[in-house]
Amino acid sequence: MLAAAATGLPGRALARTLTCGVMEAPPWHLPEDPKQGIANEVIADLSRHSGFDIQSRPGPPVRLIMGIKSGQLDLIIFFELPELRGAAVPVGTFGYADMGLVTRPGLRPQSADELAGCRIGVLRGNNRKDVTDKLPPSVTLIELRDLSLGLSMIMGGRLDGLIGTRLALGWHMKQGGFSPQSVGSFFRLLREPIYLYLSTVRRYEDGTLAQLQAGMRGMDRSLSRVTDYYWKGAGYVDPPPSDPINPRRHPPP
Repeated sequence: MLAAAATGLPGRALARTLTCGVMEAPPWHLPEDPKQGIANEVIADLSRHSGFDIQSRPGPPVRLIMGIKSGQLDLIIFFELPELRGAAVPVGTFGYADMGLVTRPGLRPQSADELAGCRIGVLRGNNRKDVTDKLPPSVTLIELRDLSLGLSMIMGGRLDGLIGTRLALGWHMKQGGFSPQSVGSFFRLLREPIYLYLSTVRRYEDGTLAQLQAGMRGMDRSLSRVTDYYWKGAGYVDPPPSDPINPRRHPPP
């Protein structure tokens, strides 16, 4: 069995139901959309291929991290984070996402150094060091409740830029009716894998990890269909060199 971490929490053998934390921000979680959002579609596919009944639990990044570390969640879909070491093991990757920022009109940086002294928006609870370390020390980070607010602040002259994934920024721009001239081009800071993590705080039946991994392998052909729908709903942000979460296409160097 996967051993429980030394937290004092009792281990329990799980049956066929698992809970998975997902980022609540659109387009990852869209409760009013017929397709429910990228994360919910991916979880539904994984349930079909793995044989587990996986229930999504949306929340902000900080709550997801706390949930997996405390044993309140079995799984989370998230980027690689040092905070997860010892609390979760990676089941596998769903592919890659481009993390970067869009800027106000007239500011089209060719390097991160050109952002010195700027006010940059970032989602509350998602102020990740691996991303912000790529910015000049003089950048002022402004935490926001959602990306749509950040785009409005750029148009109002209150922000110089806004951090997010290429897909999420493009989706919010299209859905919010922002014109192509309202922001500058997408500036990529890094390309990173998106992982499915399994808690090590809880105990699971033998073979759980292997069964989840087999389920992920079976999903391979369905991922591009999931993301294609949301790319069609995104606009204005330069298209990616490859699908953001499709492991069959390797990212460029």
